[in-house]
Amino acid sequence: MKRLNYILFLLLAASLGSFVSCGEGNVPTLDGESEKLTINFDLSDAGIVTATPSTRASVTETELLAEGTLFFVRAFTAAKNTFVDEGVYKVKNDASDNPTAAEVSDNNPLSLTRRTCNLYFLSCNSTTECPSPELSGANTGKVVVGNNKDFITTDLRGIAIQADRDGQTEMIIPLEGHPFAHQRVRVKAVLQIPAGQLVEPTDVSNLTITVKNLPENGLYSWPAAAMDDFGARGAVILPYCFRRLIKKR
Repeated sequence: MKRLNYILFLLLAASLGSFVSCGEGNVPTLDGESEKLTINFDLSDAGIVTATPSTRASVTETELLAEGTLFFVRAFTAAKNTFVDEGVYKVKNDASDNPTAAEVSDNNPLSLTRRTCNLYFLSCNSTTECPSPELSGANTGKVVVGNNKDFITTDLRGIAIQADRDGQTEMIIPLEGHPFAHQRVRVKAVLQIPAGQLVEPTDVSNLTITVKNLPENGLYSWPAAAMDDFGARGAVILPYCFRRLIKKR
C-alpha cells in the first residue's frame, strides 16, 4: 500500500510540474539583451507648471510643451540608482496643437530590459538646445546650467518595465500628473499701457532686465535630482520676452 501511495505521489508531482511549466510559457518575458523594449512617452497630459496652488482646493496651472521642444531622459535602476540608459526626445503635437507623443531626436531611444526604473527628464524648454551631462572633468555626469536658460525637470519613479504581450518591442509611458517644473528663478515683467493713448503701442523691442547677485551657473546632478549654484556672483542681463501688452483701465 505504501508503494502504491508513493507511485501516486510521483505521478501527481509530475502533473503539477507540467501544469506550472505550461502556465509560465504564456507570460511575456524580457530577460536578455535581445528582448529590450524601446521606450517612448505619452505627453497628452504633460506640460510645464506655471502656478502652484495656494490652497488644497486650487489646481496646479500648466502650459503646453511647444512643438519640437527637446528633452533629455536618463534611466536608473530603482533599487540601487544605477545608471542604465539615456536618450533625447522632442515633442510632437497633434492637429489641435496638443502634445500627444514624443519622438526620438538622437536616433538612440531609451532601451530597457525588464526591471523597475526611475526616469529623470531635463529640458531647456527649447527646440534647439538640450541639456546633457559633462563627459569629463570635475563635473562628469552632471549638467552645467547657465543663466538665460529655462531649465525644467520632472521625474517618474518606480516605473515597471515589462512587456504585456508576446512580440512587444515598444513601451509607451504616460507623463500624466508629472508636469515639468522650473528649476531656476524666472523674472516676469508686465507692461501696462495707460488708457487714452493717441497711439497705442503694439510691440516692444530692445528691452532688458538686469538682476544682481546671481551665481554664474547651476549644477544639476543625478540621481539626487538636485540643483546647486556655483561660480562667481554678479549682475545678469536678461532679455525681456514679449508676449502681450496689457492695457491699463
